[in-house]
Amino acid sequence: MPGGSRRGRRGRRCGAQPGGTRSGRGDLERLKTLDHHSEEFHSTLAELIDAITHHVEEEESKVLPGTRRCLAADRLQQLGEAFIASRAEHMGDRPGEATREELLQQAENADVEGASSKTKEELTMELRGDD
Repeated sequence: MPGGSRRGRRGRRCGAQPGGTRSGRGDLERLKTLDHHSEEFHSTLAELIDAITHHVEEEESKVLPGTRRCLAADRLQQLGEAFIASRAEHMGDRPGEATREELLQQAENADVEGASSKTKEELTMELRGDD
């Protein structure tokens, strides 16, 4: 029922989730056209980070709890399995284990000096900000 709500498996209200979050897609497209040393690039990047952070916070505080409340256990299981498969496809089986090449690309994007001569461990520490 459009605009209405229904009752989930525990009798709680289910329906349209909160909206109104702005998409960072425009910021991302704009970033691609900017000089990464410019002030406009950095302010646009900050706006994109804020938009993504807000989106994640809203999903974790409102959307996901609503999904848990409104979907049957077998459907939740299916979605969990699909998420794990997708994450493995896009990030590998161990998403925290970046290759040296991936770390090198991140370091170059962050303007880390001498990145190409650093070991994987040095790149990891540099990108984490470890001293």
